[in-house]
Amino acid sequence: MKNLIPVVLLFYGLICLANNDTIVNTINGKNLILDKNQKQFSFLVAGHVYGQPSASIYPCPSLLSNIDNFNTSKATFFMLLGDNYRRADSLNINAFKQTFLNKIKIPVFNALGNHDIKGKNGQDYEIYTSNFTKETYYSFTINSSLFIVLDTELALVHDKTDGSITKDQLVFLRKNLRNFKNKESKFRKNIFIFTHKEIHLFEGNNYSKEIKPLLGAANTNNTDVYIVSGDIAKYSNDLYAVKDKSSTIHYVHTHLTDSISDKILKFDISKNGGVHIAPISLHQRPVKDLSYFNKFKGKSFFNSSFLEQANYLFSQQKIYLGTGLVFFCILIILGLKYSSIFSKKS
Repeated sequence: MKNLIPVVLLFYGLICLANNDTIVNTINGKNLILDKNQKQFSFLVAGHVYGQPSASIYPCPSLLSNIDNFNTSKATFFMLLGDNYRRADSLNINAFKQTFLNKIKIPVFNALGNHDIKGKNGQDYEIYTSNFTKETYYSFTINSSLFIVLDTELALVHDKTDGSITKDQLVFLRKNLRNFKNKESKFRKNIFIFTHKEIHLFEGNNYSKEIKPLLGAANTNNTDVYIVSGDIAKYSNDLYAVKDKSSTIHYVHTHLTDSISDKILKFDISKNGGVHIAPISLHQRPVKDLSYFNKFKGKSFFNSSFLEQANYLFSQQKIYLGTGLVFFCILIILGLKYSSIFSKKS
């Protein structure tokens, strides 16, 4: 009888392996093991987790204070949307790993941001791939949902990127969309595309001419597309969810700013493929339903109230330093002018 126990355990292990798929490309070394019998799941999304540009080497404090909540959330995985640290060097990367990444108990993926590869002499992919994952664009499928992570920094032109998806990555995107379209499902199908840059807001890139038509061709009556981004380059609201008027594409955006309004997103996918997205405050404050955040950008600065203008100015480090520099230059000019006057009189 005792001799049968190892055989039974081996047989049980083989059955478990047959019912599970393993997804790699995580940045914290915790592979995503999928149970084929699991019909509903959830995942967390956060963008620009180093927060407001500053001299700090650490991720956003509001993010770090919620690590226990992330670990007990029962989320299947955590998706980051790039710019996890300010500069791609050992100091910043180790601070990110030690204070956040190594403490997260669920698999963590990342849509590469420009600061994730920002080396001393421009882009440094080597330091990213040696520390995290070899692949910077990849895909995986859970039930009736396709997840595509794109690298919006690859198409470098004159030391700048506009979020274009080109060459091998465009072939990869086209192939994944075509294969998923041909996949039969009795449930609603979803395509989640994670990017750092807001590819739909950049003028001159290939989103309108190439990417959006691909998404349209892959679309069917029972498919929704979610493009989820996390950069602050276009000065958008820190959270928005806007549906495209001519398609089933949803543009979703979230980024952290080191402020009391910091939020992440939780996506709940039902067993029938339904999607529910809930904003979660990192300061345990009440948050309105996602439908409230339906604008790419808020009111302009000059149309805001005096208090809103004051809050904006005091929260912007660059404006504050720039204003101080202007006043300093004025004082120097006035000092030189009056010193020349007094010297002439003497």
